[in-house]
Amino acid sequence: MAAGADQSPSALTLRDVVKTYDDVVAVDAVSLDVRAGEFVTLLGPSGCGKTTTLRMIAGFVEPDSGEILIGSSDVTRLPPNKRDIGMVFQSYGLFPHMTVEDNVAYGLRMRRVPPAERRRRVADALGLVQLPGLARRYPRQLSGGQQQRVALARAIVIRPSLLLLDEPLSNLDAKLREEMRWELRRLQRQLDITTVFVTHDQEEALAISDRIVVMNAGRIEQVGSPSAIYRQPGTLFVARFIGESNLWEGTVGRRAPDGVRFVTASGLDLLVEDAAGAAEGERAVASVRPEAVAIAPAGAGATARFPNRVEGTVEDASYVGASTAFRVRIGPELTVLVRRPNMEGDAEGARGAFGAGDRVTLEWPASASRVIRPA
Repeated sequence: MAAGADQSPSALTLRDVVKTYDDVVAVDAVSLDVRAGEFVTLLGPSGCGKTTTLRMIAGFVEPDSGEILIGSSDVTRLPPNKRDIGMVFQSYGLFPHMTVEDNVAYGLRMRRVPPAERRRRVADALGLVQLPGLARRYPRQLSGGQQQRVALARAIVIRPSLLLLDEPLSNLDAKLREEMRWELRRLQRQLDITTVFVTHDQEEALAISDRIVVMNAGRIEQVGSPSAIYRQPGTLFVARFIGESNLWEGTVGRRAPDGVRFVTASGLDLLVEDAAGAAEGERAVASVRPEAVAIAPAGAGATARFPNRVEGTVEDASYVGASTAFRVRIGPELTVLVRRPNMEGDAEGARGAFGAGDRVTLEWPASASRVIRPA
């Protein structure tokens, strides 16, 4: 699947790239265009092929077939040191016997950059990653976040045309990881450097990417902006893997003036905005995000502003900080997950409004319902 129709120049192109290990197809005919200055994330579960794809781009793994171009140059069979890339590994890969300054300068020395220019560029790189005073320290004297910044400075100091990041935040604690993702994005925008980032963390991918490439079983499932991937999942895998979704099997019904009818397997009649090309009578799945569903007391307070309106019984309410998640039973075979933001100052959040056993009304717009056709 090629990515997008943008006409800006491609900084990286993959054409039908394949990699197998014995009888296992790790990467299966992957094609992708990454535009100059773009931040693209390869996202998927373990074993989906994202890291193998990145390592083929870097030159550490040779594809069985297909082509890899950086700019207009075919680098498919070139070694890593001939590809004009910078790479940050999951383990950072810092040399423990070298100072921060020497670690950052390593690539410049290999390129025989003169000492004076080397010192200047190392100082500039450490300034960019906000470590100007730590040049004489050793990796063992740094925190995890500082080591990550040093690894990033070492990757960018050589001024590569392509920056590759292999889950560089996975060894950090949750708070530092969140801080560093914004730092990565700030730096990438400041340098305007084309970047390919690998992660299995959905929130991370949604937060910092220009586009996301969702991978599964060695193939690309969907390519798109974070909002498109989240709001318009193209396959069942994407709908299940990205965030939370209410997924209901059913049948596409007749077209109505304001949308398309969809009847779930349990008999719930919904209105969806469109049928994604599915014909009337075709089996499909309807997807509705939990935060798109409004919740109110049954028989009172319902707005009736949305066409999809059902009553049910709260089975469970879970307070999770910024929101409360409700599981509402609609019938013997159907539940709806609802997520409602908690208001500032309300210690119990939305959970204080509804508890297990309460009868409630749920509503959502046709535009919140996405029809997904079977593969």
